[in-house]
Amino acid sequence: MEKKLLVLTANGFADQELLPLLESLKEAGVTCTVASPKKETLTGLEGGTLAAELKTKDVTLDLFDGVLLTGGMAPLALRVHEDSLQILRECFETPHKPVFTMGLGAQSLISAKVLAGRSLTADPAIHDDLRLAGARVFEKKATEQAPLYSVRSEKEREALEKMIAEAFEGSKDPNMVSEDTGDGEASEDTTPQEAPA
Repeated sequence: MEKKLLVLTANGFADQELLPLLESLKEAGVTCTVASPKKETLTGLEGGTLAAELKTKDVTLDLFDGVLLTGGMAPLALRVHEDSLQILRECFETPHKPVFTMGLGAQSLISAKVLAGRSLTADPAIHDDLRLAGARVFEKKATEQAPLYSVRSEKEREALEKMIAEAFEGSKDPNMVSEDTGDGEASEDTTPQEAPA
């Protein structure tokens, strides 16, 4: 069955993160729909372009199997856009909708106020902000705790692609916290319970 991924982004997206990932997902048979606060041609930090097919206010989340957030400056625009934040909040309601983040993409989840008690990894530049939002931050290449799946940077693109495929196949245990890719531990000032190896 065809899987549909909603890509939430904006101007200033990280070209090296988003564009190769979209190409790989397309080759894997995943239909990716780009949504942004405005329906326009978006420009990345390195000059790449991407057409936003939907305004976030027009998104019907039930039509999608998951949501993707990548980095660059785009997350800053999404953080102050209520329609974008509401989409993210709905992903964490029951039934859950998978959310996949790369690098700085997790910033948007801070403003959506959905990170309390959740485990993830991200670009080190936002680790303190994530912890202040109540998240349990791992010094890992990839971390998953359904419905949240995260990788540290574009270097872990293949790991994110694998998590997307497995989440869409329904082969992930929603109660599992996995952070078995890469080195490091959870940040000390988050929840004290250690994730299983």
